[in-house]
Amino acid sequence: IVKGLCYTDVYQEIWFMASNPTVTHTNSSKTLYWVGEGSYCSYINGTQYYLYSGTQYASMNVEDYD
Repeated sequence: IVKGLCYTDVYQEIWFMASNPTVTHTNSSKTLYWVGEGSYCSYINGTQYYLYSGTQYASMNVEDYD
């Protein structure tokens, strides 16, 4: 993995964006584990607002990747 970008669905009430998450392989390289420092944001009346910063953790199982 050369470069990463992670964000959650911006149509949620509060959503998270990390511009440079760290990604590692676990479980014999069958799982990608993401750790991202980023911002929690919200749209209010069509305007994006920054709420606070934080860390989010996520994992993703994969069948095949380069």
